[in-house]
Amino acid sequence: MPPSRRPALPVRDLIDIQLEEYRALYGLASHRLSSLERRTPIVGAVLSGSVASLAVVPIALQSVILLGAPILLVWFVKSTINHAKSLEDVLRRIDAIECEVNERAGGQLLRFQSTHPSRGSAVGGRVSAGTIRSVVSVSLLLLYICAALLPDELPGTKAFYAYVAIISGWIAVEAYRLRRYAYSPSETRTE
Repeated sequence: MPPSRRPALPVRDLIDIQLEEYRALYGLASHRLSSLERRTPIVGAVLSGSVASLAVVPIALQSVILLGAPILLVWFVKSTINHAKSLEDVLRRIDAIECEVNERAGGQLLRFQSTHPSRGSAVGGRVSAGTIRSVVSVSLLLLYICAALLPDELPGTKAFYAYVAIISGWIAVEAYRLRRYAYSPSETRTE
């Protein structure tokens, strides 16, 4: 038996529903933007302070900081990239809603995201692009500092250099791969 079809909603009701989603998405976009903007100064300062304190902490704690900092930088970069991707998803959905509402209304009522000059030039927009550049730069600099601060005569120094090199390479690859990210809406099922 084929599924029964419900009567279509009036255009005004459809637009109202989409505008509610539009407002909710702008709230989410605002959250993502503020999360991105806070990341570099807060986490960068904590990690920089930890690495800078190496000269005054006991040797055992120095090892923990030197081994832990690269892993924290992986988390820092990965979570920043995830925020940028999420912001991109939100911006593209806002763009789609603007186009759908405009089509239903028969005019250009909503246009900010769908006609934004930087649309499509960077994943998550200019804020995300700037934040990603800052996070990658700070992370690579901190990794270099970690490697430079490790005394050459300690056992395992070459393994630590390899560890830092692998994480540096991962950060560079992830930043490069982000450029190819594209929002892909999932298809909704109507049954």
